Amino acid sequence: MARREAAVNEFIIQDHLSDTELKVYYRQPTTEERQAYINNRHKRVGDEYVDNSVAGRVAGGKAIITGVGEGDFERLEGEGHVPVTPDQKDWKEWMEANAADVLQLLAVRVFERSLGAPAPKKGEVKESLKNDSQATLSH
Repeated sequence: MARREAAVNEFIIQDHLSDTELKVYYRQPTTEERQAYINNRHKRVGDEYVDNSVAGRVAGGKAIITGVGEGDFERLEGEGHVPVTPDQKDWKEWMEANAADVLQLLAVRVFERSLGAPAPKKGEVKESLKNDSQATLSH
């Protein structure tokens, strides 16, 4: 299957807090957003670089999220709960304050884990791995 450009992508998360599956919708980040995400992993404070990965992941997820599954998130309003929807002006801020873990996981999935090497078939050793281990053993 080809990698296709899509206006909306879906990511399904198993939420252990609510014991349910949550859907989030997102757009693909631009090359500039990918670069900014990488640059935001560490911040310079004085003469030191400090880890900024949590804040960077939340910001990255918040930038690309475009929606949530119907009824998957509810906010407290008055004495009851109402669904969180992208129609609400502050829905992304609500997500940041109340579901930062979801934004972080989305960012990790899209910015950090979008690619991977195929796993070897059962009983098969990749030639490149075999060569690497022989090279390591011979030194």
